[in-house]
Amino acid sequence: PIGGDAAELAQANTGMINDMSNGKGDDMYTGLEMDYDAWGRNGLLMDLSAFLAEDPNISMDNYLPILTDTSGNDGKLYKVFPAFSICGYVGYQDKIGKDRDLTVSRVLDLSDTLQPDQIMFPPVYRENLGIGTLLYRFDSYLTDDGFSISEKDFTDVLNFADSYGFSDITSVQDINIGQAYVTGQLLFQETIIGSPMQYWNLEQSGTSEMVYYGVPSVYDSARICFPDTMIGISAGTDKPEACREFLEVLLSEEVQETAVQNGKIPVLKSAFENQITQAMTPEEGKDAPKPMTEESAQRYRESVNSLNCFMNMNINLWCIFRDEIQSYYIEGKDISAVRSIMINRVNTYIEEGKGKS
Repeated sequence: PIGGDAAELAQANTGMINDMSNGKGDDMYTGLEMDYDAWGRNGLLMDLSAFLAEDPNISMDNYLPILTDTSGNDGKLYKVFPAFSICGYVGYQDKIGKDRDLTVSRVLDLSDTLQPDQIMFPPVYRENLGIGTLLYRFDSYLTDDGFSISEKDFTDVLNFADSYGFSDITSVQDINIGQAYVTGQLLFQETIIGSPMQYWNLEQSGTSEMVYYGVPSVYDSARICFPDTMIGISAGTDKPEACREFLEVLLSEEVQETAVQNGKIPVLKSAFENQITQAMTPEEGKDAPKPMTEESAQRYRESVNSLNCFMNMNINLWCIFRDEIQSYYIEGKDISAVRSIMINRVNTYIEEGKGKS
């Protein structure tokens, strides 16, 4: 979630787009606040799949699919990153089910199964719950005519956010979230997992078998890859070889080893498997942690393979969704009007982006 500086971030983002469009931008961009894929589709960033294919020192077949997947961009890759974490909610399989596709309507149905002393999610602002359902799986709302969401689905989003979020979070900040989860009082635990051992420790902490679900959305859950950073290269760079050398270092075995040491998941397949092997290897000493089991290791691999979106934050869309959700909750605007204004604002933003390519 982004605080009160959202407007400043949006303005800075717009400034960078204008600079790139006018040939005044930097050679490389890094950070999580930019929509690299949208920039790339609008001609502002280089296709790294073609760029790296020319590099004899890099074979993209050696990296995890979350790094190399280009299915949403017509076979083009506009960002790379050296390491990442898994972000989202984990929960109890026996109460929630094995299916990772956690929709907002499914969560609303789960309300009927809660015991009097149970809560669904850790305390979170209702606006942020609503924004997450729209932002992380934003591509699932795109049609040939642009962004669209039915009134029924939007109503589900608002009901979901209002049911499990708070307008004032200070009144519930004294809840011991960790204790509530390990005792079964809390169904979903929000977490960031940066290694197989973290996954294994979390899996052992609950009252029954755990599933990584991600963040609820309308059609599927958002199973979030949280990169430590992202890198994109300007389509107008006049230093392509220097950029290529930087990416070689970024994706090198040495950097992958450093990522593991820093508690992150490496993108190199061999380093990824080595990290799992280390978690499964028993250590000596009476206080040594219990090694990860093969079953847990496989569930961990499945969780990583299930990732379907990124943490990188499109601040402009974030602001639009925040404004319109707040206009419903705080100003009491009619839901049909809020939906219509939100759709128009998002599609105007998308069209303006195309005009800058």
